[in-house]
Amino acid sequence: MFISGCILTKNNEDTIGLAIRSLKNHVDRIIVVDTGSKDSTILIASELGAEIHTFSWCNDFSRARNYCLKLVSNDQWVLWLDSDEEFIWSNPTPFKDWVKGKFKKHTDVLLLEIRHSQVREQKKVMAMTHAERMFSPISYQYKGKVHESIVYALSDGCEKSIQECQYAWINHSGYSSEFQEEKHQRNMSLLVNELTENPSNPLTFRYIANEAYNFGDYSESLNYATMALEAIPLSRTYSRAQAYFYSIMSNVHLSNIDEAHKVIQICNAELPHYSDPYCIAGELCFGNSHWEDALKWYDAWFDSLKQERGIFPDYFISIREEIYNRRQYSNKKHNGSISMKDVKKMSLAILITFPELESDWEELIFHIKEKLTGIDYSIGVYCDNNIQIDQQIKSLWKEYKIYTFYNMDWKKTVSRFVKQKNTHYLWKWEANERLSSDFSLDSIIYHINNNRNEININRFSDRIGCSWKERRIWDVRHTEYHDFQDDCSYSCNRHEGYHENMIVMEKPLMIPKELQKKYDIRIQSQPSFMKILINFGMQRYEEVIKEPVLSSDDFWMSAQFFKALSFICIEKIEDAANIVYEMISNENDDNDNVFDFVYLHSKLAQNVTVNEMKKESIELLNELLEENPIIETNYLKIFETHWWAQIGELYWQIGDVDQAVKSFRESLEVSSFKNIEAAYRLVEIIHMQYKEEGVDRIVRNVLSIFQDSPNGKSILSLMFDHLNLQEWALLFKSEDIKTNPNDNAIEEDNLVSIILPVYNDTKYLIESIRSILSQSYVNLELIIVDDGSTVDIKKYTDRFKYDSRVKYHRIKSNVGIPNALNYGIAQATGSIMTWTSADNFANSRWIEKMVLSLVSDPNAVAVYSSFYHVDEDGIVTGLRKDPFYKLNGLQNSGPSFFWRTNILRKSGGFDESLFGIEDRDFVIRVAMQGKIIYYSEPLYYYRIHNQSLSSQIESGSYGGWNELHDKLKRKWLYLSFV
Repeated sequence: MFISGCILTKNNEDTIGLAIRSLKNHVDRIIVVDTGSKDSTILIASELGAEIHTFSWCNDFSRARNYCLKLVSNDQWVLWLDSDEEFIWSNPTPFKDWVKGKFKKHTDVLLLEIRHSQVREQKKVMAMTHAERMFSPISYQYKGKVHESIVYALSDGCEKSIQECQYAWINHSGYSSEFQEEKHQRNMSLLVNELTENPSNPLTFRYIANEAYNFGDYSESLNYATMALEAIPLSRTYSRAQAYFYSIMSNVHLSNIDEAHKVIQICNAELPHYSDPYCIAGELCFGNSHWEDALKWYDAWFDSLKQERGIFPDYFISIREEIYNRRQYSNKKHNGSISMKDVKKMSLAILITFPELESDWEELIFHIKEKLTGIDYSIGVYCDNNIQIDQQIKSLWKEYKIYTFYNMDWKKTVSRFVKQKNTHYLWKWEANERLSSDFSLDSIIYHINNNRNEININRFSDRIGCSWKERRIWDVRHTEYHDFQDDCSYSCNRHEGYHENMIVMEKPLMIPKELQKKYDIRIQSQPSFMKILINFGMQRYEEVIKEPVLSSDDFWMSAQFFKALSFICIEKIEDAANIVYEMISNENDDNDNVFDFVYLHSKLAQNVTVNEMKKESIELLNELLEENPIIETNYLKIFETHWWAQIGELYWQIGDVDQAVKSFRESLEVSSFKNIEAAYRLVEIIHMQYKEEGVDRIVRNVLSIFQDSPNGKSILSLMFDHLNLQEWALLFKSEDIKTNPNDNAIEEDNLVSIILPVYNDTKYLIESIRSILSQSYVNLELIIVDDGSTVDIKKYTDRFKYDSRVKYHRIKSNVGIPNALNYGIAQATGSIMTWTSADNFANSRWIEKMVLSLVSDPNAVAVYSSFYHVDEDGIVTGLRKDPFYKLNGLQNSGPSFFWRTNILRKSGGFDESLFGIEDRDFVIRVAMQGKIIYYSEPLYYYRIHNQSLSSQIESGSYGGWNELHDKLKRKWLYLSFV
């Protein structure tokens, strides 16, 4: 199997590079035939490894192309690309493998979609046509001076065997306006010559009609379109469809509306599956407020788009959404708005895509059931080629009666699903997404009556992310089914056009380690912005930076934000600062919201020693606060309170203590004293400023700020605890949550899974197990993971056979704590999880109090507590208290840490590449999913002895703490800047 990629070019230095690069991974060699370039085209092509040949231009495209075919006559296949085109392959299977499976005969020809876009709007497809682009260079040759086509070159009388491919298409960027007239004059001259030399070729009439129409000469276009329809055989349906289009549209432009309707009727009778005429008729009726007729024609257009019979051009692909909206408006004007009664009769088909990316299928099914109460819906799963699905998941689908569709293209899948369920609406739902908005009949009514098929997608972690809109819900009676992924509107503004009944989906920004290989397969076919987000979520910061983005792209500003954070993480602060300054000074009216970049500027200023930059940042922050009483950021989850806190931090750094305290106090007041991070920082500043004057001065200043507000007073205990002023902390301490021995509702609802990894550590193992089994909270399972021990761990665990809560698992070989913990997580079934070590132990009420603390705050995703240090004999040697968890990449939550199981979908398990510091990395990812609360009472005992992992790291094993901290800091450095 040998494929040559061929490109014919002249003076295309702006586009030749993209054309060559798009072919590089799909063909064996690339040949460029130049017909007289005077610019850098040949130089660029040579640098990219193309084989260069020259051909003296003779006003005949076919002769030039046939010259190239002779160069590749010994090759099996040739794939043609114009120099202003880009070849797209969207399947994980290599293109050559696909060709090998499909191209068996020398007569095979690959027909590809050509998606035409304006040169300044490459993401917007203006029209879609088709062209024969791959074939045997021996079997076929080109014919025609311009708009040339391939004809069979051998004498055995065989016909073309057309092959289609849903995974491949060509993006054609067209010509910029300054070349349109030159191109038109050239093509018209060649076509006139062709007509003179070969008057029997009826396609020439159609080509002239095309050129005249594109140049605005509608009378000429109509004349030649008429001649084309008289001469082109009925069997040439594609060419006749194009001739009909120019005839109809030329009549419309010439205001011959009645004649346009006549041609539409004739075309419909001859080519009932060609969609464009139906759309034109609908638009004509809509323009005249003939709502019933418009509705009839629009519905006929949508129905024709759904047909799979024949291949036709599509000149209205760029305005499908607008036409769908006009169809809805026509329906509303003719029939009135859709009512609650109508919606209750409707059915919804939910088709889940990318199933291999879902972390928890059972939870997803429950989530849909809970959210869509009262809605008639069915669930299907779309499994495309080359994706392996676990048998356990397949069994789950069968149990919940989920329809599965394997190895089918999108269009056929949707057609079959909606036909089986006789559904009204299709919802494309990607795996690992969840509804974050309320969903009800009102949501559907708003969605339909406001002409929307878009929903909001939020891809956020606790601090950063972005939002955009995607077309996900369609009235399947009135639209074409295909993947709209390329048509996503990446506005990345989560506030734009908000309505209380809008449908909002959330998906994790950070991608768990265990899913990254599956994302690697998917990322190849994603648009640039999705590649940036996915690579950032996988913490591949160099890949984020390398991804090319044009300043004309809709998502350019969003991409710059994530590139800046990526530069920070690889410690290229100057490069990050350059992006920030560029964005702040950007005068593009479409991108005037620079709040995120101003805040990022302040964080950069905070981390340098240049006072001028700090003062500049204070000025920027104050200026925006003054001009914008409500701060709404796009990528950062920050509010006015965070701005005041940041101003306070910068004032403190330049030595203006009074302004620093004033700003932090403002931060607390605008948040009603709920910004705990600012509160801790303020009391730290007070302590540093007045510590020489004694405790009384510190206490008086703290009380003067907090005591007058009920909310402020409620956190005074935490503040004094943070300053280690225990007598004052006790004075303001509120009663801790106590369990009610007569109320077991919480206990019954929450099974707690405790994972205990062990490798040869038997000295304290029995004590550790007993401390769990003797807990006052009994609804638990203890999952002991024997990490390939060389001693008989099972001999110890068998002593607790009488207790069915003990579950023993063995890994064949030692793989380390992170791997063992992930193995335990996979076996666990509890709604709350924690882990403990084989040398640690806990107070009998440890689980009870931690669980009650967690479930008492529905917004909390995890809880951690203080803990004791003990020696080898279990004697307490110290107390560790970290009442304020800082999401900065270094702080540990400690060994007493409980988390909700459902957040693992977004956070993932333990990073197996971070042995020794995997717990801190795990807590960071948990903290990015929501609130972590602190429980003050120490109920856990952390044993320090010579063989403990902490002692080994302290003595330099695994690189020591400094090397481990640096490793973690590089991974999460950007958190210090957002």
